[in-house]
Amino acid sequence: MNDVIKAHCFIVPNALHPVSDRKELKFDTTCERIEEVYNVKLEDEDLLVQLWTLDPKDGTDGGNNFECHGVQRDRNKRFPYCGPAKLFAGKKEGDTVTFTGCYGTFEVTLRQKGYRYERFGEFHEVLADLVEKAATYAKA
Repeated sequence: MNDVIKAHCFIVPNALHPVSDRKELKFDTTCERIEEVYNVKLEDEDLLVQLWTLDPKDGTDGGNNFECHGVQRDRNKRFPYCGPAKLFAGKKEGDTVTFTGCYGTFEVTLRQKGYRYERFGEFHEVLADLVEKAATYAKA
């Protein structure tokens, strides 16, 4: 049985975009990679949110995030820079999300406070604001 990797996750508050706008994303991030890591099926209308996911024992600056440095510092196990916003729907600051993907099972605590970008509010507030702005963008 594989160990559960505990992590914290916070939102980098850049605009959300639907999958249909972002087939190829930053660096080596692709929609297929997001599906593999988070074990989700993405649809064209699904929104993608920029995240930093990190080991909570590594400090509060987010400098050792899984997106840049890999899970347990294995650069072959880097997370995509975006994750599926739907994975966090209905969740609040401090809640945990568990998923099993290609790098194992993760128990991720949503924690905007105490990390970079905390000034934008709690995790659920930042996500709600970005989802609202994405809906306005889609109507334009």
